[in-house]
Amino acid sequence: MTDYAFAPGGNTPFDRATRRYLRERPNTTLVHGRRIQSIQDFINHLENANNIPTPIGNLIVVSHSAREGYLEIRLDNVRRNFAGADYEVLEEAEQHGNVRISDFLFNVGGGQPPVRRIFRIMGCNIGQAQPFIDKLSEVLGDRVRVRAPRYLNTIFTGPNGNYEHLSESFLVRSVRRLRNRPQILQAFQAETFHFYDGTRVPPATFDRWIPRRLRRSFLRRGGEIFDRASADARPSLDRVIEGQRRLRSQIALYHDVARFNFDIGVADRPPRARQDRMDLLEDSIIQDPTFQANHPFPQFRRYGFADTEAFVNGWRWRFNDTRIGGQRFLRCVGTRHDYEIGVPLVDRDTGHVLYHYVPSSGSATSVINALPEDDVRLFYTSA
Repeated sequence: MTDYAFAPGGNTPFDRATRRYLRERPNTTLVHGRRIQSIQDFINHLENANNIPTPIGNLIVVSHSAREGYLEIRLDNVRRNFAGADYEVLEEAEQHGNVRISDFLFNVGGGQPPVRRIFRIMGCNIGQAQPFIDKLSEVLGDRVRVRAPRYLNTIFTGPNGNYEHLSESFLVRSVRRLRNRPQILQAFQAETFHFYDGTRVPPATFDRWIPRRLRRSFLRRGGEIFDRASADARPSLDRVIEGQRRLRSQIALYHDVARFNFDIGVADRPPRARQDRMDLLEDSIIQDPTFQANHPFPQFRRYGFADTEAFVNGWRWRFNDTRIGGQRFLRCVGTRHDYEIGVPLVDRDTGHVLYHYVPSSGSATSVINALPEDDVRLFYTSA
């Protein structure tokens, strides 16, 4: 039985490593082509190809993603100029029904009911957006359960094969830019973090994980810094793989300048005083349907806030008077600074990294599946 994978991506090291990983993964066919640019194209290809035996195995889709509930991939061909999918895109796709997977791909014959398979997303942190995953499962239909990692999803090619593992992520948000290492360290140590098993992360650990020297460009504009030398970046494997006893991974420190745009239509010139603009923004957000507390996945919750008031206070706002198609708007642009540390996820009892290994072509080493995808602490799977 064959699994089918779709990894459109670009030409980044992650994209290249993922495609190689999937090409060499046993019983897996990587679907690609100029005309296959969306999940809808991927599904249509499987349903219309004459050489695909049924029932098929699991489906795999690779996409950069975010804990807020966002896939950096085109879901369908309705919005050709929008290369992404958030909750509202899923709702629209559900109405069109153009990414619902047909039962016949999962038919086993003999009068038996179709089987259910896993629709696995390879992407970072998206499993934290459970309402998004549940909605995606509804959009795709009854024959698949969507599974997604709760943590950073890392795939890379080593000297002796291809690895997939998770990195636990620890996130600090700040309305103001943190100006130096002491401020970043203090922000992490002021929070209470836990490993995936519930064990508290000792605050002193962050002093080890945050690099001693941070580039000025990283502090001012954002970016990423990787540490590949420390012991935590090279956790032990549960066995020797072609002479290698440790995973050659990395500890990552990210600084992302996050933005949120909110346009308010106005009949006349918008208020000029900042407090009046803030009041208008808060009133408008309170009335927005996607911010209602009874929404299946309200905007404030996507961004890690308890309610709309906390959401408004959690950004630094700038305002611009603008026109779109002759209509006058007050454009509200919120910014904040997100600092995230990613550390290879290990079994807390043994200290061994949890991973999948796919050997390179010609290797005598067998495939190793040591990343338990059915562990609800690591992956979220829709019902």
